[in-house]
Amino acid sequence: MIHVTAYTVNLEGNNYEVGYQAGKFMGENSQLRSLHTQSVEGFGAGYFKEAQTLFSRWCPGLNEEIQGFADALQVKAEQIYFYGMTYLLPRCSQVALLPSMTAEQKTSSCPEL
Repeated sequence: MIHVTAYTVNLEGNNYEVGYQAGKFMGENSQLRSLHTQSVEGFGAGYFKEAQTLFSRWCPGLNEEIQGFADALQVKAEQIYFYGMTYLLPRCSQVALLPSMTAEQKTSSCPEL
């Protein structure tokens, strides 16, 4: 049998504040901290800047959220695994929307972006 631990956290505030709160939460667990700050082979400064540019255009606020996350973990934003893991690679992210954010006024989730 496989045992999986999952966490649910309710975060509020602007993009930076939400990222900071998430970073504080992840930083309390050394395994989660290591997971979110591991390097991605071949992902250097040039790709980081390109990823930031794309995220600014297509995911407004995401760079600010990741900066808050990085600040809470006391690392540079380019050390956050999410940039290298998602930049132009078919990977998985997850988003949940509250009813007030959807046209149908229903909770919605997007398990793979």
